[in-house]
Amino acid sequence: MQHPWLKNFEWQLILSEEMKAPYNPDNKLDNFDEQHANHERTLNPTEQEELYSKKMLLRRDSIQHLFNGYYYDYLTDAKEVIEEVQTLPEKSTAGQTKQTYESK
Repeated sequence: MQHPWLKNFEWQLILSEEMKAPYNPDNKLDNFDEQHANHERTLNPTEQEELYSKKMLLRRDSIQHLFNGYYYDYLTDAKEVIEEVQTLPEKSTAGQTKQTYESK
């Protein structure tokens, strides 16, 4: 939310479900790509073996210790984002945000 790319985004329109989607697929067409529905089934034996060896590598203690201390709590992060969005002003003006960003 603090990234300059997101400063002008109208979060209130998203929350109120008033923002129109930039693209709406034709709901009369079948847009489901079965080829990629089950990734492992489409792999050849060599690719399956490589994927399995990478999965096993990631499970090694020598690799897992690199992630000690890292924890991601989706629910807490989601609550913080919702609270931050709720504190945004109703409408932002691009000029004011741009001036604020340029003055830093």
